[in-house]
Amino acid sequence: MNTNNIQAPQLPQTAVMPCFYHFDVNRRVYEKDGIKRNSPYYDEHFVKIEIIEETDKEYICQFGRTINKRSMLYKIDSSTRKKVFTEQEKEDDIYVNSKAYRLAELVRKSDANTLRDIERLLSAK
Repeated sequence: MNTNNIQAPQLPQTAVMPCFYHFDVNRRVYEKDGIKRNSPYYDEHFVKIEIIEETDKEYICQFGRTINKRSMLYKIDSSTRKKVFTEQEKEDDIYVNSKAYRLAELVRKSDANTLRDIERLLSAK
């Protein structure tokens, strides 16, 4: 038997489906990693959307729901559509929500020279 012609079995290639989330304001988690809070954890409002298959115009999700590729809106039912977040957009939204108030307070309490530096930094963009 010639072992030079033996090939490894080919595994079927599966397409990697993108990962999307939608923000569910009604999903409130007050305890995470054993730590209880009075207000819900913001990052727990995001719910992962399970993608089943992809067509030219939309992603087919669990429970027959769809995401339009052009508008990137998650169709819950005939009248309800929600914005879809990618992993990066989700992380950015969580970051802004967790830092915006604190940074705004620091800016509000800053002296004139610090405010000038902040203005120069933001104007450079």
